[in-house]
Amino acid sequence: MSNNQGRQKSIKSGCLIAGAIVGVVAILGIAGIVYFVNRQLSDFDSRREIMCLRPELVVSDEHLRYEPGMDAAMWSKFTVRVKGIDEVFDTSRVDTSEFTQAGYDFNVDWIDDDRWDANKRMLIGGEDEVGGDFMRVGYVDNGDGTLTIYIFWFEV
Repeated sequence: MSNNQGRQKSIKSGCLIAGAIVGVVAILGIAGIVYFVNRQLSDFDSRREIMCLRPELVVSDEHLRYEPGMDAAMWSKFTVRVKGIDEVFDTSRVDTSEFTQAGYDFNVDWIDDDRWDANKRMLIGGEDEVGGDFMRVGYVDNGDGTLTIYIFWFEV
């Protein structure tokens, strides 16, 4: 093998290695961006306004999923320490008297989320139109001074 052929082989090997490194970095970069965007879309505090929650409401064990698009949808489950459902929502925007139907059927069968167990619980709940969009609310009194709240919201 001549020096020229050896050099060409080294250049090809170097290009392959550099290409592989660039490919791995690109994949990791895209994965990081997807993770960041998904985390931002599913950030509970950034969606409190859409759910019409009182600003001072303290929540625990919050889970939220937001699906953007032409017909955006969001579902959330969280726990609050309150005396009643009227302490959860901004009642100037949400008529909490609508959330009184015992045995409320909150079955959104296409939600595939391990934390979403609304269809397995006996809920009190109802529906309301908020700002031109639609919101379903179900909740259960845990018997310890807390309520577990389920919200399904979607654009109309």
